Amino acid sequence: MSDPEHQAFTTRDLAIAALLGLIVLIASQAPTLWGFWAQKQALHPDLVFNGSAFTYADESATYWSWMRQARDGRFFLTDLYTTEDHPRNYVNLLWWGLGAICRLTGWSVVAVYSGSRVILGALLIALLFRLATRLFTTRGERLSCFIVLLLAGGWEGLFRTLGPLPGVPRLGSPAWWMPEISTFFSLMLFPHFLAGFICVVAGTLAMIAGWSALSQAERDAAYNNNLAVANSAELIERRNAASAAFRKAHPAGLDVAYGPALLATARLLL
Repeated sequence: MSDPEHQAFTTRDLAIAALLGLIVLIASQAPTLWGFWAQKQALHPDLVFNGSAFTYADESATYWSWMRQARDGRFFLTDLYTTEDHPRNYVNLLWWGLGAICRLTGWSVVAVYSGSRVILGALLIALLFRLATRLFTTRGERLSCFIVLLLAGGWEGLFRTLGPLPGVPRLGSPAWWMPEISTFFSLMLFPHFLAGFICVVAGTLAMIAGWSALSQAERDAAYNNNLAVANSAELIERRNAASAAFRKAHPAGLDVAYGPALLATARLLL
């Protein structure tokens, strides 16, 4: 990243990235915002919006149960959705931390859960922009990379709305029912996906920073096995001698087609 052609990003670049990130963040929260709005407007008086997207409401209920336990002062959590006896020994610092925020502020579990997606999402978007600036040198490349990091993956699932039609099967994709491999759908759904994503990107940035701080000589030395192993030359010579002795003792196993050679080797070993 010390390339002299590496272009410094400008205020305009930051403004564009911030605008893109804000649009993506707001769009990812649109289903939740619409649900609360529809509830307030009583658009569906026979229904209640619980604060979770329909596709993963069951999972959200599990996470909320852990937050409620933490809100009530518990650190070791239990599974409330089983009738089997089990010890209370589950620990999750994220859900415990969000539950502690509920306890300290008096805010509802759903409000903290939804708000954490926005805060963690904003942090993730900032880190993704930073990653794009470290991976590419020109402003156009960085912006393109940033857009891909924000929006790639999962959109093929929207084609499910096309089926079933004549000649069009019901379509699906792992990127649709595994939102953790998509930035946008992680922003839409789960705080813990975002927290894990943040750790991955932050770790990657830390490795890039450490690698960038090394000189070319230090990088070469890091991958020089001859320097890493003091008696490398001796070990190589011993290996070559052993190999030559084995070939001399078993000449029938040389220059044989793969299948017969495999059988010959098996006979030698057995």
